[in-house]
Amino acid sequence: MSPHLIILSSAMSLGGMASVGFNHYTNVASQIENYEERKDELAQKAEVEELGNQITASLAELEGSLSERIASDSAKIEEQLAITKSQMEWVHSKQESLELLLSRQAEELMAMEFTLETHSKSFVPLRARQSRFEPVNASERAHPLLPPADSGWTSQY
Repeated sequence: MSPHLIILSSAMSLGGMASVGFNHYTNVASQIENYEERKDELAQKAEVEELGNQITASLAELEGSLSERIASDSAKIEEQLAITKSQMEWVHSKQESLELLLSRQAEELMAMEFTLETHSKSFVPLRARQSRFEPVNASERAHPLLPPADSGWTSQY
């Protein structure tokens, strides 16, 4: 074999091995990079999961305390509402009694004014005819609730 051929084949083998080595180096570097990224992602997922569990626990605790607070506030509000209703009923009954009292006093005042007017010297009763009703002919049909025309009933006005 010629020395040039050995040198050439050695150089070609060395170039092939160098390219295989470089290819292996890049593959290992990319796998390490992917492993680091995956490790960071897994760590972040674990942190997010832990935070999610903490948030869920605190929300459950908050919900429990809020429901207790709402129940106690609701009881207080219902109690206050019952008190307010009873006060409104009392005020309503007082208002009704005062309205009744006011109407009675107004009637008494009108009766007093009428008495004063009728006892004054300037009071003159209105003149009226002897009878304000006209006699009804027996031939005409009267209303069924009125007495018959020939019964002799007359008004004393």
